[in-house]
Amino acid sequence: MKKLLLSTVLLMACLSNVNAQNGHFKAGAHLGLPVGNLNGGYSFNLGVDVAYLWKVNNISELGITTGFSNYFGRSFSSSYLGYNFDFEYKDVQIIPIAATAKFNVVNKFFIGTDIGYAFFLNDEADTGAFYYQPKAGIDIKKSELYVSYKGMSKDGATIGSINLGFAYNF
Repeated sequence: MKKLLLSTVLLMACLSNVNAQNGHFKAGAHLGLPVGNLNGGYSFNLGVDVAYLWKVNNISELGITTGFSNYFGRSFSSSYLGYNFDFEYKDVQIIPIAATAKFNVVNKFFIGTDIGYAFFLNDEADTGAFYYQPKAGIDIKKSELYVSYKGMSKDGATIGSINLGFAYNF
C-alpha cells in the first residue's frame, strides 16, 4: 500500500510539470448524507478535495484528485427484554486517490466522474475499496457547485453518500 501511495504521489508530481499552461488546480469542500449500508449508523460526511486538471479540448478536462472525507458515526441506545444496549458507530475516514474527468455539456453545466481507490484510515478497517464519484454541476465564474454520489465498493458490498460540493479553480 505504501508503494502504491508513493507511486501515485510521484506520478502527480511528474504530471503537474507536463503542459502546465493547460492545467489548473482546484480545491473545495463537500457535505454529504450517507445512504445504503451507512444510513443507519452514520449521520453525515464532511470533507475536502483537491485536484489538478489538464484541458484536453474546449469541452473536456482530465486529471488527478485526492482529498479527505469523514463519515460521522452515531451513538444510540436500545432495550430488549429488559436489557439495555448501547451502540456506537465510530467515525470512518477515507483518502481517495483517483483519476478525474470533467465534460462541459452546455454553457456553464458540466458532468464528471472520479474513479480510483479509497484508503480507509481506521485501525479496524480493511485497507480500502474501489472508489467512484459521478457528479453534475454548474460553473460559477472561477468556482463550481456540484452534486455527486460518492461510492466505495469491495467484495460485493457498497457504501456511499449523496453530496453537495463546492470547488474553487486556481
